[in-house]
Amino acid sequence: MKNYWHCILILATVIGSLSISYAQEEFTTFTEPFISLKYNATRNYTAQFQFGNRNYLYQNNNYDYKVQLLDLTHISALKVGTASKLGMGARYRLGDPFNNNAENEIRLIQLYKWRFAKASSLQHQIQLEERFLADITKFRMRYALQFTLPFQNQSVSRPDYLKIYTEPLWQLSPEHKPDLEQRLGSGLGWTIMPDATLDMGLQYRLKNYLNNTGHQLFAILGFTVLI
Repeated sequence: MKNYWHCILILATVIGSLSISYAQEEFTTFTEPFISLKYNATRNYTAQFQFGNRNYLYQNNNYDYKVQLLDLTHISALKVGTASKLGMGARYRLGDPFNNNAENEIRLIQLYKWRFAKASSLQHQIQLEERFLADITKFRMRYALQFTLPFQNQSVSRPDYLKIYTEPLWQLSPEHKPDLEQRLGSGLGWTIMPDATLDMGLQYRLKNYLNNTGHQLFAILGFTVLI
């Protein structure tokens, strides 16, 4: 498709405009690179291991590059029927070791992913999480809706697909008010080798918009290898 760059430019402009419009409020920009290894053990069972980190780019009205956290994640997924998957996994999150206020976290993950038709461009995902921190446990409920547009592509230099997604998130904990969050993102994906893909995208997050609203913009770069 010749107009894919127009699509991503429009979406990036919208996401960037949302962030800039709130720049006078609590606004933070991050980079979030990751490497993911995916193993198809059988036709129906997949194991995925992912290592990533999150870095500050802009906070408190200043440009300030520094590491915020490191993530190590494992997800095991079982295909159910022709167009759905059940998954379980865990994430270990290591806060900045040079920050005395940083917290480490263990997170348990359960998810269900489905399409109403195998060839559908729309994908739905419900995800539950239990976040165990030093002095509190938090429960998360997430629903993601993603639209994927494949391109007719004959060149490695051109992307293979465009994805657009939205995700509301609800977090509960015994000692805090409910935390509602909305995420909106878009990205492009390239098949750079037969078993490797590269993803680049932007994600905007409206944090805790019922209580103490914050605004975050993420630049995401991901490399996935099928082993």
